[in-house]
Amino acid sequence: MNKKIEKQIIEEMVESASERIGSAKLLAKFGNFRDSISRAYYANVDILRGLLELEDTYAKTHKGMIDKFYLLYVKTGKFDKKFHNFVVKAEMLRKDADYSPKFVATIDMVENAIEKTEMFLTEVKKYLDKVV
Repeated sequence: MNKKIEKQIIEEMVESASERIGSAKLLAKFGNFRDSISRAYYANVDILRGLLELEDTYAKTHKGMIDKFYLLYVKTGKFDKKFHNFVVKAEMLRKDADYSPKFVATIDMVENAIEKTEMFLTEVKKYLDKVV
């Protein structure tokens, strides 16, 4: 893949993830914690999708994306395992927020999800600055 295409993929991924993080913050501000958790999670999906695209691969499911991230980026030492663990937990939390009617999301859950998503995006940017 040429550098121009890689740069475009990175810019699109960062823009989309940043937009979703902004949406998560806005939803949280208005007390819509469940949807905020979902938006924060989908920012992670944008990040993973972009990273996989840089490796010329994709996944059909979110679990597949998370597994490929582990194999291509964590197992190879490019990213700390804590980011994989975070995305796994974020996916479970998002499923609860989206599909469990009795699930009660709290501001602490939301703030934690947003904070970790921002940390992941920051780490991805640092990584990409070194390799692209």
